[in-house]
Formats: sequence, structure tokens, C-alpha cells
Amino acid sequence: MDREEISREIQMSYEALCTYLLSKYGGAVVDFFYTPECKSKNKKVSRTGEGLFCHHIDEDKGICLSDRAFAKTQPFEWQKKERLVYCNILEHLILHLKIKALNPKEQLKAPIEIQRSIPSGISLLCRDINDMYMNDGTSHVWRKRCFEEIRDNYYDYINLLKALTLYIDKHYTGKRDDSPSLVPGSIVHFAGSDHEIILLNEAKDKFLLKLPNGENRFFSTSLATQQLSYLESFDRMVRMLSHGYNSFYEKILSDITNESDNIIAAEYCNALDIDDYGFALPPY
Repeated sequence: MDREEISREIQMSYEALCTYLLSKYGGAVVDFFYTPECKSKNKKVSRTGEGLFCHHIDEDKGICLSDRAFAKTQPFEWQKKERLVYCNILEHLILHLKIKALNPKEQLKAPIEIQRSIPSGISLLCRDINDMYMNDGTSHVWRKRCFEEIRDNYYDYINLLKALTLYIDKHYTGKRDDSPSLVPGSIVHFAGSDHEIILLNEAKDKFLLKLPNGENRFFSTSLATQQLSYLESFDRMVRMLSHGYNSFYEKILSDITNESDNIIAAEYCNALDIDDYGFALPPY
């Protein structure tokens, strides 16, 4: 997949992108589930042998439409073959970025809302794409075939993630307090007590606390999300997109936060506002 096509796709509205992908890959020949009870997925809907994933067009209105438990509680019309579109996994991410931009009612006014602003669809796709790049594909034949479609698009992927972080920062209207709260010596409030931070691990997902009884124990930093500053919440959100903290995930984290070349990411960020407002805003 070349960068020019990625740029064209991110510039499209969600509806236009779905139409484009239908033209590019062709439509589905069967419904996603056999019956309205959504007990069984139709095996003929899969095209992973071609490196393609199936996306429900109506996920701009519903959630987790490929999951049986969620699908059966939502209109079966959304499972019909006419409401399915195929895409490679990077295009799948673009579709979900466009869906996020379709939600103008979202208001980010507090730091805790930053990390909650990443939809599960984006989070899961990032996890899968990160693992593909980390392992140069996978041991699964079908996943390795899907990875072949984006093997040469690592930095295009990073620019899409950068664009998402820029978009979230652009739409944040709350207090921008950059003073860190998770540092040794500071106090964490939970379970009706104060706990002093003794140590914070490198991934910033666990801290060692001194309990009121004098005991020291490790806890998840998720206990302190209400106390995080804007900068800490933003960092936590980027780490969620990086999914992990071994040497490769550390590279993803570094590449997302590298500000040396944000021109393309800024263009992508601006393009996301097309769906939000119906027209592109001035450049970020």
C-alpha cells in the first residue's frame, strides 16, 4: 500500500471511504452471521487469505458488531452483506479513526478523559498491528498474509497514531497541568486512605506504595487515574497505543512521541475533522 493512497483515504469522509473500499475490493457475497440470533459466523465472509479483514459499515452507529454477544442485541440489518466492506488492517484502522471523528459530542475536559478517549476498536487494532511488526508477521498463516499487505507501511502506521494523538490534543479543552503527580514522595488517595509513592516502574503502570500500616506493596497506577495531570494522562494514552514495554514496544512509543517530523501526521489530523465538522478545519 503506497503513502499516496493512505493520504487519499484519510482525506475521505467515512461514507466516501466505505464506498471507495467497496469499489477497490468488491462487496461481500454472504451476510456476516447466518441468522438474527448471531450464533455462527458465516465462514464464507472471510477473506483473510487475500490479506483482507471484514468491517461492518454500521459500526459508526453500533459497537462490536462482529462479536456474537453484542451483535445479537443490535439490528440484524447491520450484519447483511450489503453493510459489509473489506479492507487491509491499516485501512481498518483508518476506518475506525474516521468513526472516532464522527463523534463531535465527545468533550475532553478532564485529564482522565484523555485515556478513555481511545475506542476499543482502535486499541485492539493497534495491539494486533504492533504484534505483527514486532514478530515480522505471525506463526499463523492467515495473519502473516494480512501482514504482507502492510509490511512496508510501518511509518505510515506511526503517522496515523501520531495523527490520533494530535487530534485528541486538539480537541482537549480542559486544564493543561503538566506537573507530574505520580512521583516518589507524592500521595495517592484511594480506599479512604493516603498512600505515599515509593517507586514508579519504567512502564508507569505500577507503583510501590507505602501503606498506612507501614507495609510497602506494588499496585496498578490505574488506582490513581483521577489524580493524573494532563501530561501524565496523555502519556498513558500513548502507552495504550504502544501496547507493552519490551524493546520493540519502546520503539513504537518513541516513534509516536518523536516530534521531529509531524508534518504528515498534522495533515492526517486535520483530515479527521472532515467527518466531525463536514469540512476540513485550518491546519493543526
